[in-house]
Amino acid sequence: MIRCTLVPDGASDRRLKPVIEWTFFQHTRLPLQVTVADVALIHRNGRQMHQKLEASIDLYPADLYVIHRDAEAQDPAQREAEIAEAVARLQARPSYIPIIPVRMQESWLLIDERALRRAAQKPRGTCVLGLPPLATLEGVADPRGTLVRLLLEASETRGRRRRRFNVAAAIYQLSNHIADYSPLRTLPAFQRFERAVQNEIVAHGW
Repeated sequence: MIRCTLVPDGASDRRLKPVIEWTFFQHTRLPLQVTVADVALIHRNGRQMHQKLEASIDLYPADLYVIHRDAEAQDPAQREAEIAEAVARLQARPSYIPIIPVRMQESWLLIDERALRRAAQKPRGTCVLGLPPLATLEGVADPRGTLVRLLLEASETRGRRRRRFNVAAAIYQLSNHIADYSPLRTLPAFQRFERAVQNEIVAHGW
């Protein structure tokens, strides 16, 4: 059993759990247990990166920590350096992997039209959605806004029903409805994450 803790950047990071599970399952047959650290709990220790890591290690012991930051407008290498600096400040330095989508984690969910329709509770919908081409995902200026718009369109609701549509729940369901994350392998950010997963599996003999 590999015990893995996801150290989140925000409360919505639980959406990354299926991505992590899928990636590990491509490279090891060992069972994987992914725990998402509670943002409120780890923030009690402070909001700086090293403080969140310290709290995550204390509260969620694991073999490996997956540390999430969105690149947003920054170079992913800069985010990786920030994470490495935070880890270096800890007394006990854990095994860790950065997970740094470009620009935001929502961009990694724009890959599966069928799953998107299921998340919108309209699996047999026929409206044209027009997901961004894979090659352009890391250049989408507002991934969250794009994802929200597509889910609302896929729901094929209008008026009051559209206003009541639970976007946050749909986005979370979408991450679980995607069975195959291999399209992300075209993205440099995901390639870096998958290489890091492979390296840790080899290093630990998993």
